[in-house]
Amino acid sequence: AALDATPGSSVVFDSDFRVLAANRPVRQAFAAQIPGLEVFRLFGLDQDSGRRRLVEDVLRKALDGQPASLEIAEDASDGNGGATPSASRMKILELSAYPVISPGGEPVGFLHCVDATERRNLAMRSAQSERMESLGALAGGLAHDFNNLLFVTLGNLQLMAMNESVVRDEKLSKFVSRSMSAVERGAEITKSLLAVARSQPLEESPITLAD
Repeated sequence: AALDATPGSSVVFDSDFRVLAANRPVRQAFAAQIPGLEVFRLFGLDQDSGRRRLVEDVLRKALDGQPASLEIAEDASDGNGGATPSASRMKILELSAYPVISPGGEPVGFLHCVDATERRNLAMRSAQSERMESLGALAGGLAHDFNNLLFVTLGNLQLMAMNESVVRDEKLSKFVSRSMSAVERGAEITKSLLAVARSQPLEESPITLAD
């Protein structure tokens, strides 16, 4: 009853790493193999698998009276000839092992395993969202500061464009015109940055200044 109340996969194992008892999901997956099922079969780990050795270390610590935990990635490469793992089939498993006091005094351990894939993916998406939000705020701040500089620059260029000396000098007038075009292009870029910061497109609309 205690085992069946635990989520994920839970087993009690002996010093030979054999399952003595298991909760319902494990019993359903390995019908008629409990007791006696090798713990490593729960994860499909081959004899020479590096992850098998990691799991074994955790189990040994529990048998020695020390709680231990481990996080492993489970994919199609175990037990299939070393096939390349697929990201869509990758699972993150969290293992926790604890010592159990048995009536006979022989070392016994309790192993609990949960699939943390969705929780890990959710945490990654949350972190990515926070990074994007920070980048948006940074982009917005830079855009405002840059826009202020462009406003001053464009204003002075417009004044230069109306200056009689510039108007009479065709070459100088062309330089001023090109500079104004570049500044206006910079203003368009800041609009894009502001759109990113606000997470929405900017829309222009005509207004009547007199009103």
